[in-house]
Amino acid sequence: MDDFVVHKFGGSCLREGGDIDRIAEIISRMPGRPLVVVSASLGHD
Repeated sequence: MDDFVVHKFGGSCLREGGDIDRIAEIISRMPGRPLVVVSASLGHD
């Protein structure tokens, strides 16, 4: 059974819409079952 791998991302990693795609790419290259924690997100007007 694969172990969970925790990935924590804060607001500085989520400044622009394309940042989600970059984060998804990082996670997809890591072994294990991803568990993603977003500690802060910046709102967009």
